Amino acid sequence: MFLKRIASSFSRSHHHLVIPYYNKGFQQPFNKSKTTEFVKEGLNIKDPDGFIYAFNNVIASINHEDFTEFANITCDSELVKGFETGLKRLKDNNQLIEPIYDPEIEEEIIFSNYGICFELNDEQSYYLQKPNWQLELAEIKFEFYNILHQMLKNPITQGPKLTVILDCFIKCKTSIKIQNFELHPYAYHAVKFMAKKHVHDLNILSMMKESNFEKLLLGQSYNWRIINIDNFLKR
Repeated sequence: MFLKRIASSFSRSHHHLVIPYYNKGFQQPFNKSKTTEFVKEGLNIKDPDGFIYAFNNVIASINHEDFTEFANITCDSELVKGFETGLKRLKDNNQLIEPIYDPEIEEEIIFSNYGICFELNDEQSYYLQKPNWQLELAEIKFEFYNILHQMLKNPITQGPKLTVILDCFIKCKTSIKIQNFELHPYAYHAVKFMAKKHVHDLNILSMMKESNFEKLLLGQSYNWRIINIDNFLKR
């Protein structure tokens, strides 16, 4: 079946986390070749370093005065609240927290899963709404197009709002050191991204005919928002 109710991509949960960051991370992340193929071919993302850069910037700025303002631009609002609450707890406990930069670490990203949500409002938190369905792409894109054809309300100008979700594991040069917690700078961290569109395309049928898969899913203008780190948030 191609359609299923939306579910979390990571099975492990760390509800004991003070902030959205698991100090031990993941030592053996899993890789799905179809997800990597989808990112490179379906979404036409040839250089995924931008995902590493985004995650690195968030954790590197955790002690900055304008961290909340910056995080609200790059992260889900519920994830930002998790950072705010956790940082206050650490401060109240007199526990120091600081980003540690190690230039010797070889950065890496491993894509583990993906999904397409229908009728998701990307102006709101991913965790405060219930998108209708999540679609797992078939190996042949034509099957995906057939499903969309059936769901189109108006076959020329309207169609379901589509939002891409990407799950990955990232190892970067910056890690977070929390007092009284062991540091694991070479660990991977589970990061979930959601594509936020700035311009929503209406003529979906035209893009189907042109096989413009990237614009069909991502639109003319978009950026990626971090919506979860180390499975901190759960639906």
